[in-house]
Amino acid sequence: MTPAEMRAAEAAVFAAGGDPAAAMDEAGRRLAGVVAAHHPLPGTLVLALGHGHNAGDAAVAGRHLAARGWRVCHWFADPARPLAALTRLRCDALAGTSTLVDPAAPDPAWPRPWVVLDGLVGLNARLPLDATLAAAVQAIGFLRESWQAKVVAIDLP
Repeated sequence: MTPAEMRAAEAAVFAAGGDPAAAMDEAGRRLAGVVAAHHPLPGTLVLALGHGHNAGDAAVAGRHLAARGWRVCHWFADPARPLAALTRLRCDALAGTSTLVDPAAPDPAWPRPWVVLDGLVGLNARLPLDATLAAAVQAIGFLRESWQAKVVAIDLP
């Protein structure tokens, strides 16, 4: 499915009365299921968060995986940029469940496996990435290459 086809499918669902909050909650629940299916023993989930709805999907997944015993931590690619309203609500719900981290300085004591849930950009992404997003992508690469973290991208790798 192309980004344009996905946007059209979402628009049709919402035009028919679909609830964006329910869609985000379902996406996050399913993402958590995918991570748990590939990694049945809980480890460390690192949420790489942008400002849009993919970050909200990631936050919901983080909450579900924390309930399954995962250690959850997160960082915002651009902490100065405001989050989408629904995303802010889902990220606020992580309070007490997730800790803010510096992806350049992971703690080797974090339980394995390490899984990065990439909630940086989605259907509205445009190239080239700005410097802030490019740095976040590099941070994900660092965790993957230096610490053998597995990366799960929401929408777009």
